[in-house]
Amino acid sequence: MSVKMRYNILTFCYYVVMCSFAGFVAVFLQYKGVSNTQIGLVTGTGCVASIFGAPFFSNLIIKKDNLTVKKMIYIVYSILCFFFVGLVFLPLPVMVVIIMYTLLHTIYLSSMPFLQMMASDYLQAGIDVDFGVARGLGSTAWALTSLSLGFLIDYFSPTILAYVMILFVCLTFFLLRKMPEAQEGDHTKKQGGSIFSIIIKYPVFSVSLLGMGFMLAAATSLGTYLINIVKNIGGDTSFFGIAVFLMALSEMPVMAISTKLMSRFKSINLIAFAAICYVLRNYIICLAPNIFVLCCGMLLQGVSFGLLTAVFTYYVIFNLASEDQTNGQTLIIMLTTGFGSMIGNLLGGILQDTFGLGAMYMFVYIMTILGAMTMLTGWLMSKKDKYKKEVRR
Repeated sequence: MSVKMRYNILTFCYYVVMCSFAGFVAVFLQYKGVSNTQIGLVTGTGCVASIFGAPFFSNLIIKKDNLTVKKMIYIVYSILCFFFVGLVFLPLPVMVVIIMYTLLHTIYLSSMPFLQMMASDYLQAGIDVDFGVARGLGSTAWALTSLSLGFLIDYFSPTILAYVMILFVCLTFFLLRKMPEAQEGDHTKKQGGSIFSIIIKYPVFSVSLLGMGFMLAAATSLGTYLINIVKNIGGDTSFFGIAVFLMALSEMPVMAISTKLMSRFKSINLIAFAAICYVLRNYIICLAPNIFVLCCGMLLQGVSFGLLTAVFTYYVIFNLASEDQTNGQTLIIMLTTGFGSMIGNLLGGILQDTFGLGAMYMFVYIMTILGAMTMLTGWLMSKKDKYKKEVRR
């Protein structure tokens, strides 16, 4: 079996694990007696902590000669699996659940750049992998897992999440053993600039990424508390699973053709197009009068979040200096999952418990427009840079 195929299957299993841990966070924590506000504090605190955790993990990989991305996945997923199983099956006080899940959520979010780093390493070493296809399979894995777990949780209980996680962590570890180390030409070990220096060095990338952070703040509120939105329009956990399935499944075709799209269109133009789709997605979900319209909004996930994820990842691989790529991938997580998801999780829960679901919708409207305007600023900056280069000639 080729490295490309193994990487694709590894990504599939990796995202099943991610979904079993984080895909039903509100459902699981509500089952453990945690309120919406507390869920927001748990996930929001995890996002804030990951702003420091992601660079910490990246710097460990860079500085420790005997520490590779593969070994970090082994370590992180062993910790996640062991303690999550304890959370599921042990009768713990709510405060202990909150503290433990916050720590696990921080570790989980901080580990998200690992597969991107692995893809970058392989491409730099001349090993053929297709991150777009692999990431699309990851979305498919999330979709299928969400759909099946939605029904299984309804039939059994959220404890089923632990069994799924154990199984696919084992499969992930088995596949990792078959993956080669990309040591020759491996840019991960090269010392590049700090996160702050990358923000200054690549302003169009940084501003556009900040815009995605605002967009993701809105999308995270809708995603984390989707179970409440579904119930508000007459659905249940099964319909929640279907909605998440459609959302994740829509990412697969877009990510699979992302490399072809980037060969035909400029990255910044694709980012602008995805921003428009993000506005449509978030507003349709908020204004949905029934499950059908809600699902239509979810289907725009591919041309919004899916396209942005693939484009930004490839942008780092092909446009940032090799020594800046590890921190470039980390910056994506910091400004989106760290900054954006933190705001969405925290304020989404507080606004719901204090003022109701409508207040969260208003927050989503504001953050979506702010994100679109910030991405538009990045697009205009790129046009200005192009004009300056033409004038110099």
